[in-house]
Amino acid sequence: MKKSAVVALGLLLLSLLGGSPATPVPVSPAEGDILVKALDYLAKSHRGDGTWAVRDADCKIMPGVNKAPKQDTYTSIDVKAWVSSCAALAFIAEGTTPTSKGKYSPVLAKAIDFVVAAADNPDIALSNHATYTIPFVEILLAELILNKSLYPEEKRKDLLPKLQRLVDAN
Repeated sequence: MKKSAVVALGLLLLSLLGGSPATPVPVSPAEGDILVKALDYLAKSHRGDGTWAVRDADCKIMPGVNKAPKQDTYTSIDVKAWVSSCAALAFIAEGTTPTSKGKYSPVLAKAIDFVVAAADNPDIALSNHATYTIPFVEILLAELILNKSLYPEEKRKDLLPKLQRLVDAN
């Protein structure tokens, strides 16, 4: 299936949902604790500029396995946009909005701002990681377009051309 068809299908599904958050699935207290820990980790490891370190030696996911230098292994804007899109989507799935004043709201707002700005950078579509980066950036942009609580109305009109450029690049 062509990538543009996958994006169109995703946009269709989002529009059928009305761009509103999905109905929460009941979780056990233990599952809820794990989800909160995961989101807390994402919020704590956020760099403050809308990005996250990628393969940083401070990564605690696999202690003793990660021998990377104490710096980003991947510092390109495309990888940062990919990771920031994934993190933003995780916070959105939890129900956070940039304006909800929740504990993850400031982190989500910065991630969204970074990805929206990065979507204009031609390096995203030309990189070796475009296969991974572009779909996640497109999904986040589509969510911002369709879910009115996530992005200011006056800025939303600028998102569709950004999304169209990424779709056309593939």
